[in-house]
Amino acid sequence: MVIVTAVTFAVGALAIYYGLRALGTIQAIRRLRGDSGLVGHPTDWLDAGEAKTAAAGPTTKDRSLERGVVLLAVGLLCLLFGILAL
Repeated sequence: MVIVTAVTFAVGALAIYYGLRALGTIQAIRRLRGDSGLVGHPTDWLDAGEAKTAAAGPTTKDRSLERGVVLLAVGLLCLLFGILAL
C-alpha cells in the first residue's frame, strides 16, 4: 500500500505542477513580484485585439486554461486518494 500511496502523491504533484504551468500561474506570480527583471504594469499582457479574436473560436489561451483546470482537479483528486490510501 505504501507504493500505491507514493505513486498517487507523485502523480498528484506532477498534475498540479503541469496544471499551474498550463495556467501560467508561476509566470504571473513572478511578473507581479518583479522577479523577471521586466518592469511594467501587471496588466501589460492584455491584448487590445483580444475581443476581436474571441468570436473566431477557442484560442490557445482558452485551451491551456481548460487543460490547466483539468490537471489541477486531477492532481487534487490524486492527492486526496493518496491521503485516503494511508
